[in-house]
Amino acid sequence: MGSNAMETEHGQRTEECLKLLEIRDSDDDDDATCVIKTKEEDTEEDLRYTWDSSSIGSNKNGQTAVVNPLDGAMDSRIMEKKNKGNECFANKDYRGALRCYLEGIELCKEGGKEGLANLLAVLNSNASTASSRLKKTDNAIQYAEEAHRILPEWTKPLSRLAELYMNKGDYVAALDACEKCEGLCRASSTGRTEFTALHDTIVVMGSQMGQSDAMFRGRRLEVRSAGEEAWLGKPAPHDPLLDGPLDENTALPSDDLDKVQAPTASSQEGLLTDGTSVRGDALADWNFSNTAVAIQSRRTSFRCVKEAYDAAKDGDKIVLLQGTHNGLGVTVSIKKRILIEGEGYLGETVIDQRANVPTFKIERGGVVIRNIDLDQTGFREAILIDGDEHVNPLIENCDLKCSGDDCIHIGGRSKPIVRLCKVNAKKTGIKSFDTSHPTLHGCFIEKCGTQGIEIMDKSVMMATRCSISSCEEDGVVVMGCATGTLVQCKINDNKGPGVDCSDNAVVTLRNCDIHDNVGGCWAWDSSEVHAERCKLSGGPAHVILSGGNGKIHATRCDINGVAHAPEKVWNDGLLHGNNSFHDPDTAVDFPIEAGAFVWEPSPYTSL
Repeated sequence: MGSNAMETEHGQRTEECLKLLEIRDSDDDDDATCVIKTKEEDTEEDLRYTWDSSSIGSNKNGQTAVVNPLDGAMDSRIMEKKNKGNECFANKDYRGALRCYLEGIELCKEGGKEGLANLLAVLNSNASTASSRLKKTDNAIQYAEEAHRILPEWTKPLSRLAELYMNKGDYVAALDACEKCEGLCRASSTGRTEFTALHDTIVVMGSQMGQSDAMFRGRRLEVRSAGEEAWLGKPAPHDPLLDGPLDENTALPSDDLDKVQAPTASSQEGLLTDGTSVRGDALADWNFSNTAVAIQSRRTSFRCVKEAYDAAKDGDKIVLLQGTHNGLGVTVSIKKRILIEGEGYLGETVIDQRANVPTFKIERGGVVIRNIDLDQTGFREAILIDGDEHVNPLIENCDLKCSGDDCIHIGGRSKPIVRLCKVNAKKTGIKSFDTSHPTLHGCFIEKCGTQGIEIMDKSVMMATRCSISSCEEDGVVVMGCATGTLVQCKINDNKGPGVDCSDNAVVTLRNCDIHDNVGGCWAWDSSEVHAERCKLSGGPAHVILSGGNGKIHATRCDINGVAHAPEKVWNDGLLHGNNSFHDPDTAVDFPIEAGAFVWEPSPYTSL
């Protein structure tokens, strides 16, 4: 057996043994228990095997033996401290747990025996966990680093370091630890490890803090502008020096191979023997002396976004150069950890997409799209985000338009972040559904053909410092069993109510300004609206309107207009909490059945 294989097996066996010793945290609560198991589940608890620090432990018959780091030079006093610490941790006595672990560490050091090194690593790891629960991040980092120093092949201290550095805001150090951790793991057939989700989260959080260049450590892939060809539905013109010979292997669907001319000798001027450019730039020129397959993997310049994405790997950056790019009528289904960004200022890099499919379909976490002006024409949303709770992309500083449908759809259990974006749509600006948990911050959602925001099903949306204005219908609609929380948002100049809540939905408004809409906050069916420190105005319609069992609770709000609600809503939700009421500036009445208030049967229900 080779040395690399022996080291790998040794690391895996060490990892399995250490799992028997360490605290096991539950995903559902903070309880932790220490579980000690042997190979046979019904074996007595005090049965011991011998710890073998070699790469393979064998018995007299040459068979691989079960190893357990609890044996050898184990001191009963150390085990007593460790078990007592686990008991304290399970009872959420984190100070007591930390004290026991530290006492166990001191006993290990006094023992001075090599066989205690593994237990010493576990005690340091457990001390790190207890310190983190006590909000002592620096101490937690110190203990985790010590555990990693003792057993560098054990992934638990590294993953804990990644989380601690991330929570501390040191995303570069967090990424260093996470990448080292993933390097010790066995990847699945899809290339993922158990720490891929953590890696994705670090990348997104670091990118939010302006560190995206440090978070994406792969290649820089550039997409050239299509120029005038974009308006003709074509990609960037073919450049044989950057794209290689145009043939059936390299052509895009819009290329006409019948008109291809072979590269001339003059077109190959400026090439070095290794295929790099004598210009000294970052782009790799095509070396016609080599095979297409070998050079294709080295390309760094591409003709469209889809072509660049297909060539990208996890950690790469795709930069769209200034100008107009054509979407070519296809969806870029993103399943890699990549950054896609436009060059220059917002508006200088445009994607012109004319298709009845989304431009981007994001299906994994660790994706960042920023500084792009996306102009979609077609009867589908411009961006679709769907997947499990690990799908947490960041869409930042973009101008997103869809002239035929909704602009952004957010589904599944995904948790995207949309920051500092302008959103405009023929229908709804941003729609969330299923059990998704989107977060919006600093977005301008305006001039939508229906609602600015629609929250459906069991989706939970958080919006802070957003502006929803000038929509043809409601500003914000919340229905089903959805939950919406709006903090410091401004909702104005919409042709329907600022907030319309129905079914069993719940909306919370904090420090919001809702004015100059056709209606303020309306609650129907069994829905609830909770407003705190808000300025509410209804314009020509009611500032507060409650129907069915709809409830509206207002605290410390400035209410301008006419409120129409049952007596119970008045008594329980309005006539308390230091609210101030003001007469309307104009006549108030129920809106006529026109525009946003025309009843239309829903194709999805019997109504």
